[in-house]
Amino acid sequence: MTCRPSLAPIVAPGDQLCAAAGPRNLDWRVAPALRFEDSTVRHVPNALTLLRFLLIPVLVVLLARRGYGAAFAVFFVSVLSDFADGVIARRWNARTRFGAIADPLADKLTMLTVTLTLAVQGLLPLWLVAAIVVRDLVIVGGALVYHYAVGRYDMAPTFLSKLNTVIEFLTLAILLGSAANIVSASAAMPMLFALLMATIVASGVQYVWVWGRRAIRHYAGRNPSTET
Repeated sequence: MTCRPSLAPIVAPGDQLCAAAGPRNLDWRVAPALRFEDSTVRHVPNALTLLRFLLIPVLVVLLARRGYGAAFAVFFVSVLSDFADGVIARRWNARTRFGAIADPLADKLTMLTVTLTLAVQGLLPLWLVAAIVVRDLVIVGGALVYHYAVGRYDMAPTFLSKLNTVIEFLTLAILLGSAANIVSASAAMPMLFALLMATIVASGVQYVWVWGRRAIRHYAGRNPSTET
C-alpha cells in the first residue's frame, strides 16, 4: 500500500493521506475539515423531528376513525423519519440541544398516542399500557427532579432504553398491521407483549439506578462527611 499527498487545500505540506485506508482512518487534522457544515443540512434532523410531531394528530384522527391501514402507513413514515434524522445528525455532525430533547420526546408522544388509542379500542392489554405509562412518568419525573435538584440532565438513551423503544415500535406496528389485515401475527403477540414488558422493567430500573447513583455522588462530593 502506498500513500501520497492528497487534499492539498486541507492537508498541510508534508502530511500524508493513505487513499486506500478510507475516510474512517483520516488523520484527526483532516477529519474536521471534511464535516458537512451546510446550514440547510444541519437543520434537516430538526425538521424531521418536527414532522413527527405534526404526524401525531394525523394518527389520532386515523385511529379514531379506525383507518388502521392509513395509520400503519403514517406510523411507518414516522419510524423512517426517526431513523433518518439520527443518521443525518451523526453523519454530518448536526446534533443540537433542541434535537437531543425534542427527538426522544417526539418518539414518546407518538408511541404514547398510539398506545393509549389502541388500548381504548381493546387492542392492547391494560396491564401493558399501565407499565408503559408508569415507566415514562418515572423517567420524565426523575429527569425533572434531577434537573432542578442536582443539575443539567443530558438525554442519553442507554442500550436497554433503545432496545425497549425498538420493541415498542415493532409491537405497535404489528398491531396496526394486524388490525388493517396487512399481517397476521396474533400468535406472536403474547411473546411480544412479554418481551416488551421485560424491557420496560429493565430499562426503567436502569434509569433509576444510574441517575440515582449520579445524584448520590453529586451530593457526596459537595458534602464529604456523607461519603462512606
